[in-house]
Amino acid sequence: MTKLTRRSFIQATAAAAPAWLVLDRIDGWQRPDPWGRANDIVRRIVLPTFPSRDFDITAFGAVADGGLSRGQPRDDGLVTHDGIG
Repeated sequence: MTKLTRRSFIQATAAAAPAWLVLDRIDGWQRPDPWGRANDIVRRIVLPTFPSRDFDITAFGAVADGGLSRGQPRDDGLVTHDGIG
């Protein structure tokens, strides 16, 4: 097995470059269209559906007047700067 050096890599790449130029001109040989693939992906996407449900947020501690609730659900998570909740 031969050791791959930078020099041999550049030589091999330079030797293969004309082949890519020729392939672009051959009839029937085309690169795949990336936008065509993107359109295929978009067509496969199914939008999510969500059930029509209402939740009473006041059952979770919300207050209807827009203020903060000082009830039990809210106070459990609060810690003040002096460490007293």
